[in-house]
Amino acid sequence: MGFYQNKKKSFSQRNGLVKVREKLQVDELDVGTRNMIWNEILMYFKVISDYPIVIRRMRADLFELPVDSKPFIIKSTSYGKEKSYVGYDAWLKNKISNGSITEVLDVVEYLTDQERADEWAEQYAMSFHSGIGGQMLALSQETVDDLFAGMCVGYRFVNGVLCRIVNEEEIKSIESAIAESPDAVAEQLNKALLAFADREHPNYANVVKESISAVESQCCILTGDSKASLGTALKKLEDSGVKIHPALNKALHQLYGYTSDDPGIRHGSTETANVDAALAQFMLVTCSAFVNYLRTVKGTIGG
Repeated sequence: MGFYQNKKKSFSQRNGLVKVREKLQVDELDVGTRNMIWNEILMYFKVISDYPIVIRRMRADLFELPVDSKPFIIKSTSYGKEKSYVGYDAWLKNKISNGSITEVLDVVEYLTDQERADEWAEQYAMSFHSGIGGQMLALSQETVDDLFAGMCVGYRFVNGVLCRIVNEEEIKSIESAIAESPDAVAEQLNKALLAFADREHPNYANVVKESISAVESQCCILTGDSKASLGTALKKLEDSGVKIHPALNKALHQLYGYTSDDPGIRHGSTETANVDAALAQFMLVTCSAFVNYLRTVKGTIGG
């Protein structure tokens, strides 16, 4: 556990004078959490050169603002709301303090992208200040995960994107399935992950579709039959000498049957698929685990 998860309760928290966070923050962030996020961003900016360039790029990339526009915030005065021009860091602090949870998480995800940090280093000759040295690093995803765990924020990084909370074992299962599977399988699981992680327009039906399709693709690859259905591929695996526990085999068939029967998941329909976030998460995690399992039986196929 990191700093935030190991953080000791204060006197007022221990004595019930201040309420300890118990409910997951999913749809909104409290003031304390926003402050902690800003503190981490500010400490990150302190060790890189020319950080206003990063904020300028972020304004253009995330918020579709002109790269040469002057940042401003809206202030309430006795005359009403007025535009006040500010520096880049003040603009970003205001966004973290007053923006929607989606905007805050977008900023966090943006700053933790290592590929983007490498691009900054190359394009703008950005680096750490002298005394730090080394590669231009993105904001640490591990630090953010620790902060979110300690502040009861219901999101964690999975394969580089922020998702509704899943436990460490489930995260490792998803990441392993994407990293170690054949390209076709990895692509389907990654599509499922991105559909699940889309905070503004999550497509939970597509999470289910791509997840079960990844299992089907893995079976097809193992049998060498690219056109086989999941049921046919499983039968071929059994005929090849692969022993799949009857309960697991039945579960795979039932999951596949559900996705085929429910309108709007695997087949086009005018009806809306009845899939919520909990079911989408279950399918993504379960199918990733199945893919990992099926990958381990590859060496046992006899013909």
